[in-house]
Amino acid sequence: MKYLTGALAALFLSSTAALAGSPAPAPAPEVIAPAALNNWAGVYGGLSYTSSDSDHVNSGGTTPFGDASGPGAFVGYNWQRGNLVFGGELAYQQDLGVRDTPILAEYPAAVLKGEEFLSDAIDLRARLGYDLGRVMVYGLLGYSQVTFNISDQTPSLDGPVLGAGAALRVSDRVFAGVEATRHDLSGEVFGLRSTYEATTVSLRVGLQF
Repeated sequence: MKYLTGALAALFLSSTAALAGSPAPAPAPEVIAPAALNNWAGVYGGLSYTSSDSDHVNSGGTTPFGDASGPGAFVGYNWQRGNLVFGGELAYQQDLGVRDTPILAEYPAAVLKGEEFLSDAIDLRARLGYDLGRVMVYGLLGYSQVTFNISDQTPSLDGPVLGAGAALRVSDRVFAGVEATRHDLSGEVFGLRSTYEATTVSLRVGLQF
């Protein structure tokens, strides 16, 4: 019995000494979680207020047409894959340009009266954006149709629209943003081909559903 007790004591002492001499275990590496992405996917809609500047383009060059500002609205749908956000949008803008006196000398003088204005712009856009966290930046490309009101006539102008913008997440569902676009519009007015360029800057507030 004496020998068994001594052997156990020796084994305990040797184990303790081995543990005391062994290096301390390395600390577990710190795991840094990636920044959380905002979910921009789904249906959204909102209101806008736009300031625009338009020019009339003809064979003689570019003539300032007029400035305008007014309300608008938009609705769209986004898909999101990681940081990439893409989707489509339908946007409406009340005014693109207003001029109190006619400047279109190539039109028959007999039909020019009152003010001329570009109104009721409807854009169908494709958007591609990048999620930076609370902010999403994006570019857009699409097709626009605008009504040209002149001398009791309302011919349609159409053409491409392109632009860029940014949206800031204010809360889980509410966002605010700014957007700049360029419309290149053309169409038949009194039998003559007319071209207009409209540059806009819009403030936007929306709700994601």
